[in-house]
Amino acid sequence: MEKYKIAFIDESDSQWLSFKDNFEADFDVEHINPTSDITKSPEMYILDLLKSDIDILFIDFLMEEKVGYNWDTIEEILAKHNPYFPFLIVTSNVEDAFNNINNSLNVYSKTIWDQNHTDDLKNFKLQIKYLIENYRKNIIDKEVRLKELKELKQMDSIPQELENEYIELNQFFAKLSGDDININNLTLESWKKLDKLLESTQNLLNELNKDV
Repeated sequence: MEKYKIAFIDESDSQWLSFKDNFEADFDVEHINPTSDITKSPEMYILDLLKSDIDILFIDFLMEEKVGYNWDTIEEILAKHNPYFPFLIVTSNVEDAFNNINNSLNVYSKTIWDQNHTDDLKNFKLQIKYLIENYRKNIIDKEVRLKELKELKQMDSIPQELENEYIELNQFFAKLSGDDININNLTLESWKKLDKLLESTQNLLNELNKDV
């Protein structure tokens, strides 16, 4: 059975080792230490991760000053490139995180795995799998809907009220595939390029659904 892959973004090696000990039996895990390559911007790090086989990000809420950024920078990058990608913010200070993050549902205490909370950890792992699977389903649903709207568009019979949905779906998959199509200026001549985009998206979906 497929093991989902978690990227743990934290500059602390000790936190990483604790995380790894508690999660590697159920997930493939990878440590992303922002201080390991100072030539890389946070955006470069995240774009590389989005193009990889990572299924979900764990982001440390408050990193050391030498890192130069925290969870909010990473959240902004995700919102820009793939707002649906699953991520969780982990912290040793939950109260501080709750006071600074709008969506507290994304915040989890590191004590879940640091203090041997067996039942909590088991439920947490199930929740992680649910978030990943829900994300994959979301992509598939959007791809099906885009194909429906594309057929209407090609027949020149797409209702005006669906035009915005059509544009938003194309923009979403353009971001997902790293393509630079300007969806707002699509013409009939753009369809060949768009077809290639959809083909690459389908290949991505096939990879996502392997062994699921």
